[in-house]
Amino acid sequence: MRFIDLFKKPNLIAAHRGDRSHFPENTLASLRGAIGKCDFVEMDIWLTKDGVPVILHDETLGRTSDVETFEIFRDRAPWRVEDFTLEELRRLDAGNWFYEKDPFGLIRDGKVVVPPKEDRTQKIPTLEEVLRFSKRHGIFLNLEIKDMHRYISDEEALKAVFDVIEKTETASMLLLSSFRGNYLPLCKRTNPKIPTALLRSDPLRNPLDLLKDTYVDCYHPSKEIVDADSVRKVRNAGYFVDVFVVNDSEERKKLFDWGVNAIFTDFLPDFRDGFQKNSEIVI
Repeated sequence: MRFIDLFKKPNLIAAHRGDRSHFPENTLASLRGAIGKCDFVEMDIWLTKDGVPVILHDETLGRTSDVETFEIFRDRAPWRVEDFTLEELRRLDAGNWFYEKDPFGLIRDGKVVVPPKEDRTQKIPTLEEVLRFSKRHGIFLNLEIKDMHRYISDEEALKAVFDVIEKTETASMLLLSSFRGNYLPLCKRTNPKIPTALLRSDPLRNPLDLLKDTYVDCYHPSKEIVDADSVRKVRNAGYFVDVFVVNDSEERKKLFDWGVNAIFTDFLPDFRDGFQKNSEIVI
C-alpha cells in the first residue's frame, strides 16, 4: 500500500506534528503516541549546518528546546537550526519544555500524566530515525519540507532529503508538502511516485493555476481560507484537499461534509473514540 491509497478512504485524520497534545511535538515520543489514533502523521524537516535533515517545526530552537541554558550557545541567539551541527543539536533536550509549559493544558486537567524526570528528555530526531521508526511500525508520514532557500539551494536541500528516503527505502509511505512551491516540481522530478502537496495560509483567487504549475497531487490550505465552493472546485479538478489545523469536532464535520479528504489536528482522541477523560499517557 502506498500513501496515495489512503485517499480511497473518506474523512482521514492526520496527527499534526505527531500526538503533540500529549507528547513533545516532532519527537519520536509524539510519533509513537500517534500510533493507532490517526491515518497518518505530519512532521517537519529542516537541514542542519552540516546538511543533515532533522525533524523540527520552528526555524529557531528556543521554543521547543533548552538551548537557552547552554552558555556555549548564548551568542548564537536566536538559535536558528541552520547554525547548528547535528552533534550540537543532539546535546539539546526537546522534551522537558512540554511538561514545564503544558501548552495544551492537558497536564493541568489531569489528562496527561507527567513521566518521571529521567524519562522526559527527548532528542531532536533525524529524518532517518523517524523514517526507520515509521517503517518498523507501519506509519504513513506527511513530511513538510520547510523553506530553506535562504541558506541552501533548492536542489541541495531536496537531495539531502531524498538521499535519506532512498537509503531507508520508505518512499511508498510518504507524502511531501511545502509552502515553497519551487520545491514541489523538483520533488516530482526526483521521484514521481511520491505524492506532493502545496501548503497555503493566504487566500488564492484561483488555486487551480498554482496547483497545476507545481505538479502536485494535493492542496493543503489552512482552515481560514477554505469554503465549500473552493473545496468543490479543487476536488472536481482531481486534487485531494487536506486542511490544517482543525481542533473542533463541529468544524471537522463541516469540512468533511464539504468533501475535504483529511484534516490535521492537535487532539487525536477527540476524533477517534471520543475525548478520553483522565487518560494516562506515559512515555
